[in-house]
Amino acid sequence: MKRLPVAVALCALLATGGASACLCEGEIAGFIHADLKRLPANARGALFQLPPGSGIGLDAAAFTIVSDRHSRPIKAEISWPTLGIHDPHLRSERMLARVGPVGGFQPGARYTITYHGADTGWTHPLRAEFTIDAAALKVGTYQLVLASSPARRMLALEASWGVCSSHQAAIVAEFDYRIPPHYAPYRSAMIYASETRGADGSSRLTAYSPSQCQPWTPGATAMRDGRDLVHANCRQPGPPVTVRGHAGLLEVEDALQTTNDLPVDFRQASGQACSGGGMLDEAVAQADTARIKELVCAVGDEPWYLDDAPRPTLPSITTLIKLARMPDSPPKACLTSASSRWQDEVQYRFRRVFMPLLLAFDLLRREVMRLISE
Repeated sequence: MKRLPVAVALCALLATGGASACLCEGEIAGFIHADLKRLPANARGALFQLPPGSGIGLDAAAFTIVSDRHSRPIKAEISWPTLGIHDPHLRSERMLARVGPVGGFQPGARYTITYHGADTGWTHPLRAEFTIDAAALKVGTYQLVLASSPARRMLALEASWGVCSSHQAAIVAEFDYRIPPHYAPYRSAMIYASETRGADGSSRLTAYSPSQCQPWTPGATAMRDGRDLVHANCRQPGPPVTVRGHAGLLEVEDALQTTNDLPVDFRQASGQACSGGGMLDEAVAQADTARIKELVCAVGDEPWYLDDAPRPTLPSITTLIKLARMPDSPPKACLTSASSRWQDEVQYRFRRVFMPLLLAFDLLRREVMRLISE
């Protein structure tokens, strides 16, 4: 990317931005693995998710199953794999149903399963089409491995002040689910659920949600390819925790398996800053290009706080100058969004500092004029 002139980059820091209200479309329900075109010979059915907490019943008669090996539709049956997790948002373990033909699948056959029940704009397809492989899948074991040491980051999290999501300061540790290599054709259909366990023996579902429109479901991890994360308060990380995972290919398995325990100590997190501007100062001082780009693309969504709450700090002038002179600068859209955020912050501080003085001078002027007129 071309180097931005200093004047141009600094002027970009004075752009104007705005916020929008949160409006989500559809509910997370339907065939969650409809893009999977193959299932192993020992598959029991296709996974169908109900809207979380909806209380909707499910009847096998609401599904039709056709196959290139059968001249007539096949009667469907429903089974309920065990998640083995507890969370108040789920209300019931009967959230993921498994829909398959009575008598099971035939290797080599192609199936189409269609849901005919009422839906109200569900996000996943109501039809799943796939071919059954000749070989069965040998079920293996799953392990958790720490992918990165705890670090202070601007993390996308649910917001509650008119927007769906905002980037908030947090201490984040990432970890991977290690899956056997022979799972490769079906890896995208793995189900994961991670939890933390405290020293007192209590456990809590991590349930990472980057947005109000992306609530946690057991259908995916925080990132692709089986990578998940756990996070803590940036300023008060609390004591160490133990992360434990639950995973499984529920098209085949009847229950999620429990993984090994993984200790995480948030107090060992790198960095000191707990605001976007402060983290950016640290990243620029360390010449960490990848972190600089990540932060510039995040600070534009840093939330506004109430007047009596700690406020984000602006990056230093040195940071802004170095940012403008970077040979491989962050994307222009990120710079524009960040500059709008910083401009709003400057204007806020100006009003907080100078407006009371201006009002005081105006009152003094009025009093002087009153005394003179008398």
